[in-house]
Amino acid sequence: MDKKQIKQIVLLALIVIGIYLFFTYGLRLILGTDTPLAVVESGSMEPTLNIGDILISKGVNVANLKVGDIIIYQMPNSNTLIVHRIVEIIKSGNQTLIRTKGDNNPVEDPWVVYPSQVKGLVIFKIPYLGYVSLVFEKTPQLYFALVLLLIILIFIPQSKKTNSAFYICVK
Repeated sequence: MDKKQIKQIVLLALIVIGIYLFFTYGLRLILGTDTPLAVVESGSMEPTLNIGDILISKGVNVANLKVGDIIIYQMPNSNTLIVHRIVEIIKSGNQTLIRTKGDNNPVEDPWVVYPSQVKGLVIFKIPYLGYVSLVFEKTPQLYFALVLLLIILIFIPQSKKTNSAFYICVK
C-alpha cells in the first residue's frame, strides 16, 4: 500500500468520524433534544408514518404542545421510544399530562405521558430510508460482514493487468 492509499483511507476515516459526530452531537445541539433522529419500527402511525421512515424531531416546551402534534416520548419504566399523536392534554393544577394514540390504533394508549418523558416534537420525515438501520439492527452480523468486505476491498492490491483486461472486455 502506497502513501496515496494511506492518505485516502485516513481522509475517508476522518469524514466518517465527522459525519458520526455531527449526527450524534451536532443535531442534538441544533435541535435541542437527545433524540433528534428516530426510525419508525411499527405500523401504529400508518398511513401518516410508515415502517422505515426516519423522523427528525426538535426539543419542545410541553406547554407549547397541542392536540394533533406527533411526539416522541419514552415509554414509562422503559427505554423504549414511542411515536404517537397527542389526542388530549390534561391540565391538573400545575401538572400537564398528555394522552396519545397511534393513528392506526383503535384506542388511545392506556397510560398518560408526563412532560419529563417527552423527547421531541416530530418536524420532518424521510420516507423509508430508515429500513437500512432496521436491517442492521435486526441483523448485526450483516454490519460486520459489510465492514469486513470494505476492509478487504481497501487492502487488496489492484492488478493493472486485471484492470486493463476488464477495460478491453468492456470496450
